[in-house]
Amino acid sequence: MKTAVIITGEMRSFDRCLPTLRHHVLRHFDDMAFFVATVADANASKANLLREIFPAAQVEVTACLEQPDCVAEMKAAGVKFPKEWEPGKILTHEPYAISVHPQAILRQLWQNREGWRLFREKANMGDFVRVIRVRPDLYWHHFNAGSGIWWMQDAGVHSPWWGKFGGINDRFAIMETPAAQEYFETYSNVPQLVTAGCPIHPESLIAAATRSYRHSPLDAWFSTMRENGEMRAPEATTHELASICFPR
Repeated sequence: MKTAVIITGEMRSFDRCLPTLRHHVLRHFDDMAFFVATVADANASKANLLREIFPAAQVEVTACLEQPDCVAEMKAAGVKFPKEWEPGKILTHEPYAISVHPQAILRQLWQNREGWRLFREKANMGDFVRVIRVRPDLYWHHFNAGSGIWWMQDAGVHSPWWGKFGGINDRFAIMETPAAQEYFETYSNVPQLVTAGCPIHPESLIAAATRSYRHSPLDAWFSTMRENGEMRAPEATTHELASICFPR
């Protein structure tokens, strides 16, 4: 039963984050193949570290020369942006302020779709029972696999219990392959999701795109590491902390 590990985003700190990913997460899986969708910059070659550390695994890499103007694409598809984005301000009716430009939000979703396209083109999808989505700049502190690989029996979308911001954590997930298709194709469905009322917020969009599948929390903890080594601490909201004490 094979596992596809789809890594999407800039490889800026991947060399320092990969050892933590390997120790905390990947050691729980035996038969893995890697599919990397990144950008063609000075850090893109760091994806080759996967071939060194996992010499027997299939490793496929695609690097785009330039990401598209995703905001323009969405406007052309009928998505209405009600106002200009201001840092730390609410753009539409999302429950939390957006910390990055909508262009960055949409480009992350676009890059996810590129990772899924690479997986479809380079793998026999019928051989894979699950998919792991992970950003390359996650420095792992903790991952609890539980007793056995329990998510093998659950077709839901499993993501960290924190960093949901009104949806589900958009940086890491473990899914069965059918659910993964909905997850990675979120970008294609943004116009329909926004028309249906979903705010333009990454965690909300991914949650809405995978609404046909049960969302389950993972006991996972990581920081985002920038290229200069600076780490952004995990962001757990008071609402998420309260949900531990008062589960629904």
